[in-house]
Amino acid sequence: MKTIALVVALTVAAPAWAQSNAPVMAPVETVASPVAVGIAAKLLPNGTYRQMLGGTLKQMIGSMTDGVGNMPIGPILKAAGLDPAIATKINKATLGEIMTIMDPNYAERMRRMTGAMFDAMIPVMETMEPDIRAGLAVSLQNRFSQAQLAELSGFFSTPTGSLYASQQMTLYTDPAVMSRMQAMMPKLMAAMPDIMAQAVKATADLPPAKTAKDLTPADRTRLAELLGVDTKQLDQKK
Repeated sequence: MKTIALVVALTVAAPAWAQSNAPVMAPVETVASPVAVGIAAKLLPNGTYRQMLGGTLKQMIGSMTDGVGNMPIGPILKAAGLDPAIATKINKATLGEIMTIMDPNYAERMRRMTGAMFDAMIPVMETMEPDIRAGLAVSLQNRFSQAQLAELSGFFSTPTGSLYASQQMTLYTDPAVMSRMQAMMPKLMAAMPDIMAQAVKATADLPPAKTAKDLTPADRTRLAELLGVDTKQLDQKK
């Protein structure tokens, strides 16, 4: 499920990430001009997230989930810190094979969970769409001069520009893009041990995290408050 959430986040965020790398062409504003608002409306028309989450993306994520299930378990365990020599010995076993032993309905359960998750996300994203569109308008206002906004508005008013604007978000859910994201997963898993090693190296000079025995009385009192228990119950959970 974390893989699904990651792909969804990347898909939804990709256009914003690309735009965030554009040079800042104007002083930062908090109120968008009518031109910027109009462009934002064309780039993120009503129903965009329903189209993204309820169509191709939903189907492709299901396929990608199946692909993850077919991945050898060895690289995953290696990324989790298992001895590479041991991980290599079980490299032929797949995550799906192991999960099916534990849950014979694993594949069907994942299919239903994926579908239900996307169906539940659609109305939530629809309520957020106007606010995201308003933020997009401010972003456009901040990153482009008025002359450039006028040029963009002119282009998006043409048949080709209007068609592109209405589809630029959903381009990232096209099978041609999603299939390449799916193909990227094995490479990402293979690189994960090195990625994790770099993460560990980056924190090597920090003190280790506290264990239960390291907690001060103040720590224990605050932890109990956050968990809604008393300190005696903390002792029972050791």
